[in-house]
Formats: sequence, C-alpha cells, structure tokens
Amino acid sequence: MTNLKQNLIAIAVLSTMPTPYRRAGFVLEKGDNSSLEVNQEQFEALDADKNLTVSILDAELAQSDVSTHVKSERILAANVEQLRDENASLQSKVAELTKLGTSQQDTIKQLEEELAASEAATILGLGADTTTINDLDVSSAPHELHHWIVVIDEINKESPLTKKPNCDHLTVTANGEEITPTAAERDAAWAWYQENVVIASSDAVESDTEA
Repeated sequence: MTNLKQNLIAIAVLSTMPTPYRRAGFVLEKGDNSSLEVNQEQFEALDADKNLTVSILDAELAQSDVSTHVKSERILAANVEQLRDENASLQSKVAELTKLGTSQQDTIKQLEEELAASEAATILGLGADTTTINDLDVSSAPHELHHWIVVIDEINKESPLTKKPNCDHLTVTANGEEITPTAAERDAAWAWYQENVVIASSDAVESDTEA
C-alpha cells in the first residue's frame, strides 16, 4: 500500500461539463474538484480531456521536476561549451603541428641544398689533377665535367634521380661565385654518369648475383 500511495499524484480538476461527469474512474462535478489522488494513467486520461483543466497540487514535487530539468539543461549547456573549447584547442594544435611540420621540411630541404652546394664547392676547389672524388673515379671523364659529375652523384645519393636534373639544380658556389653548367655540359656529365656509374653498378650487381 505504501508504494501505491507514493505513486499517486495530488491534482485539482476544473470541469466545464454538467454534473455528474465521469472520467478515468472519477465522478466530477461541474466546476472545481480538488484534492484528487490519481495514478499516472488516470492523470494522463484527465489531462487529455479538453473539457477539463488539470493542475498538480504537489507543488514541492512539481518544483523539484522543474529544478531537475533546469539543472540538466545547465549541465548539458556546460558540456557542450566544454566540448567546443576542447575542439577549438585541438584544431589549434593540429594547425600548429601542421605549420611546424611544414617549417621543418623547409629547413631540412634548405640544409640539404646547402650541404650539397658546400660539398660541390669543396670538390671544385680540389684541383685539376684530382681524378677520384668521394670514392668516385672520374679519371675517364673530360676534366671540365668532373665537378658536374660529382654534383650529380651527390644529388643522386640524397634522392635517386630518375631523369637528368635541370641545369639550375646543379648550381654550386665556389670562391663566392655561383656556377651553373650549360645544357651541353649537363647532358655530357649525365650521359657519362649513366654509362660509368649507374649502368656499371647494375652490371656489377648482376655479376654478383650470377656468381
């Protein structure tokens, strides 16, 4: 009985229908019908009747429901705002990391270019009689192609070349002056490098495999 009592709702019903008006197990008089205790099913039936105006008398319970609803709304709003802040923070971090990654790539590329130029400049200053540079024997190549062949070799070691490089990619600085090969010098150096280094290396690998 206690549980049933706790599940009842205290209401007042204002009826516009003549007495007696039967609805949801109650006999209602025209006008005010106060202090009725109903279950959820009876409450819904009375509240759905357009001829009746139903009011909840348990003000404490009603206020509790309202307070709970308001509190839930506030919690939800706070959670949404927190998620927005976290999302904005993550987007900022992604943008920062992306920018940092791009910057690092540019720095690495610049350092590689400076290193290649420095090595090439050193090679250019080694003298006319040098025929073996960085373990690369260029003795069979024309002297004027030595440094371009070595620059091509340095670039190829950094990133394997699939086609002959542009002339400006072979530009080096020696004695404070930039030097760029002509198209003819680039073509001749590239052809010698292909025949004497690339193809020769492939042949050597095939010979080792066959052996």
